[in-house]
Amino acid sequence: MRWDAFHDVHQRPFAVRAGIDGRAQRRYELLTRLAEGLRLGGAYAFKPEGASIRMMFEREADALKVAEAVRATRASGGDSWTFELDTAIEALILGRTVAPPRKSSGTRGTRRKRELFL
Repeated sequence: MRWDAFHDVHQRPFAVRAGIDGRAQRRYELLTRLAEGLRLGGAYAFKPEGASIRMMFEREADALKVAEAVRATRASGGDSWTFELDTAIEALILGRTVAPPRKSSGTRGTRRKRELFL
């Protein structure tokens, strides 16, 4: 969801803030892939801001799911989490979002081919 549209609809969102050390576009895309992979139930929006990326969530459960996936710590206010998106967390996210290669059984498609010729 677009950032401004999200704020128009959700006045009290749950926030997760990622501190970044550059490469904002790559880190933004990585966090987007993570959110898609976690199959969140509510609306959310992300916005790069200087040395961080703000993520807002309609549902606390979704914010918590992302926060746990990136090992974020809860801020003292209670409705937000923060973490540093360094190379270790990037690797953790990639491990969650990249499907392992499929094993080939060597017979893939054989059954279908046999059925076509029966």
